Amino acid sequence: MLIVLTLEVVAMMSILELNSLAPGFLNAISVPLLVCDAEGVIAYTNPAAADQLNAKVGVVLSEPLPKLAEAVSTFRRSARPAPPMTITRGTGAPYLAMLSSVQISEGQVMTLCLLLPVPSPPDSEQRMQDFEALTLELQAIIDSSSDGLFVCDSEANVIRVNPASERIHQRPAAEIVGRNMRDLIEEGFIDRSAALEASIEKETVSQLQNLPGGGKLI
Repeated sequence: MLIVLTLEVVAMMSILELNSLAPGFLNAISVPLLVCDAEGVIAYTNPAAADQLNAKVGVVLSEPLPKLAEAVSTFRRSARPAPPMTITRGTGAPYLAMLSSVQISEGQVMTLCLLLPVPSPPDSEQRMQDFEALTLELQAIIDSSSDGLFVCDSEANVIRVNPASERIHQRPAAEIVGRNMRDLIEEGFIDRSAALEASIEKETVSQLQNLPGGGKLI
C-alpha cells in the first residue's frame, strides 16, 4: 500500500496526529519539517529537522533559524498563503521554505514549515573540469578535420593550426603559431588572410587565397 502525504494534508493534522505519525511516516521524510506556535516556539520536529538544522522541541525558532522565524512571523500576520521562499542557515546550503497553517483547536493555529534543499550550482572545481573536457573535445575535432583550420584571436594572431594545415602549407605549426597574419602575408606565406579581414571588418569573410606554389584555397 502506498500512502502519499502532501503539505496540505499534513497541515490539517493536529500535533497529536503528527506525533502519532512520527514513528512511521514522518520519520521517513528526508527533508526538515517542523511546527511552531504563535510565540515562535518549536512544538514538533521530524528527525531531519533536528539533525540538519538543530531544531529542537521547546526551543524558540529564532535561535537555530532566525531568517525562518522572521518569515513565519510575516506569514502569520499576513493571513494569506505564503509563496515558497529561500532560507539560509549561516553559511550552510539554502532551503526552499513552504509554510502552511496547522489548526490545533478553535482559535489556536500553528505554523508548519517544510524545508526543501535548493540544488546548489556546480562548484568551481567541477566547472573547471567541464571546461577542460570541452577544450579537449574541441581540440580533437580541430585536429581530426581534413580541412585546413587556423584558429586566430581578434587581432589575427595565430593561436592554433591543425595537422591538415601543416600538410597543405608544408610548414610545421611551430613556425606559424604565435605569429600575426600580417607578417605571414608580408613574407609570402599566403597572399591574403580571411582571419585578418574578419578582425578588421568584424563580420564573416569568404576568400579565394593563392599559395606560393600556385595552389588555391577557399
